[in-house]
Amino acid sequence: MLKKKKIRSTQYYRMHSAPAKALDNFNKKTKNHIFKKIINKLQFGLLPTVFPFFRIHVIQCGNILSKNKTPVLLGIVAVRAVISIPGTVTNANIRRKDSGEIIGRSVPKCIGSENGINIWSANIWIDSGIIEKKEGIKLALEFRHHEKLVSEKELTVDVIRESDLPAYFIEDFKRSDSYTPSNDNPSENPVATVSSRPAMIRQPGTSIFSTPIKSIIILRIDQLGDVMTSLPSVLYIKRMFPDAHITTLTQSNVIPIIEASRIADETLSINLNFHPESEGRFVTNDEKEKIKKIFSDRHYDLAIDLSPVDDSRPLLQLFSAHYRVGFKPEKFHFLDFGITVDSHDKLNSLSIISHASHIAMLVNALAQAINPKQEIVPRLPVRDHGENSIFEKYGITRNKYMVIHTGARHAMNKWKTENFINLAKKIHSNIGIRIVIFFDNESEIKKLGSVNHLPFVMLSNLTIEQFDTIVSNSLLMISNDTGPKHLAAVRGIETISIHLARLNWQEWGQNQRGVIVTKPVPCAGCIINNDLDACDADTICIKSITVDDVYRAFLQCFERVSVCLSGSVGN
Repeated sequence: MLKKKKIRSTQYYRMHSAPAKALDNFNKKTKNHIFKKIINKLQFGLLPTVFPFFRIHVIQCGNILSKNKTPVLLGIVAVRAVISIPGTVTNANIRRKDSGEIIGRSVPKCIGSENGINIWSANIWIDSGIIEKKEGIKLALEFRHHEKLVSEKELTVDVIRESDLPAYFIEDFKRSDSYTPSNDNPSENPVATVSSRPAMIRQPGTSIFSTPIKSIIILRIDQLGDVMTSLPSVLYIKRMFPDAHITTLTQSNVIPIIEASRIADETLSINLNFHPESEGRFVTNDEKEKIKKIFSDRHYDLAIDLSPVDDSRPLLQLFSAHYRVGFKPEKFHFLDFGITVDSHDKLNSLSIISHASHIAMLVNALAQAINPKQEIVPRLPVRDHGENSIFEKYGITRNKYMVIHTGARHAMNKWKTENFINLAKKIHSNIGIRIVIFFDNESEIKKLGSVNHLPFVMLSNLTIEQFDTIVSNSLLMISNDTGPKHLAAVRGIETISIHLARLNWQEWGQNQRGVIVTKPVPCAGCIINNDLDACDADTICIKSITVDDVYRAFLQCFERVSVCLSGSVGN
């Protein structure tokens, strides 16, 4: 049985980053780059290289790693892999090595070919609820041509349940589109299970923290001057979290100053050794063991290292902490949040930002991440623009209509046009509000056939000024995850965004009013970019969002703005 303490936040990271490093190694071993263009089409974040024939390369195996770097399966998970062969594969399976039982299967998709060599991609979903909770389970990932085995790769996985994890991790998972809980009947088809679930309605501008911060440990283990330049930032942290219990970890000689400042509820010390040649300070193994013992029965909601230098950052892993914050997150991947700051003198290239400001930037950035909503920038009347003529031309009145935008720059971001039309019909039938529908171009409207009977204003090919005018004076907007939804949001319009799970909704959802409609899928975060052929799940993350899902989101937003209609619905 897995111990709860073994599953810590430092073991959680996106598996998609792993193949890039592995493929870099392959790139160093081979001079054959005939697949460069094809691999670029994969859009999995892989480096351009050649896949050795018949060898399976795993892109993803769930989303969690255990302490010993073993994939951990929880809920419904995706196993994504590619193989290059001079032929065809017809099916990809995951089976148990002990019993031979197939527990997941999919039909591979050919995503490119060159000189007779084909690259096949498979996205296999497994409901881990059908596997007993256990460590070290052996699975086989296999590609077949009908009944003939083409290639096989052994996978070793651990299987856990929600009850094995701290409650705060589950709160994190619920906010992620990558987490899909098991079915009550895990033997059901996982694709059908995920497709049939209602979409999630997310609130924009949410904090990066999913649970309240009640306990904080702050590290600054350098010398007196370093710690003193950090005190203003410690004070700011105290004001940011007035109800949190704050512990500081410093060298013992500065503790009296911290205590006299009354900015911490508890002060703990750490002893550092000095290396005279490098003038660096380091923690001995004995001191690390002492620290581990002191903190063995403690847990913090937030651990922050205020030092910009690298030496102390690994110490954050000695604590049990829900969130870890510090400098250089691109180097220290266990950090949940951080920034990198750099500045240069024009002549000597040394830093010109004060050390105290350097520290404050991290804390200020954290404050922004906790409360990320941005200012609304309204559209102001433009002289001689003729805005009134635009409303007269299309028979609409300011703040008495809503907008639907059906287009997107990336084809895979598009919810089906017929879905938008059916949604508009449902809204008009039940609410009666005037609806303006934008299309990317005139041909999109022609594809609908006869539209004269539809009670909508259907537009395309407007100037950016005309488009901004109509959007900025609307009551509400429904859109794909694309530029116009960000325009509506920054103008302060109640915005409903239909979001593809290739990127996180927290990153690209609008900052202000409205909601974001998403569909959690186990392969969320694939980062496939504008290449429908590269998606081996048929963009299920947006295609399975239904008209009823978006209508639920509309009702939630419409309730907030309907007072503006003041009895004028339909005008």
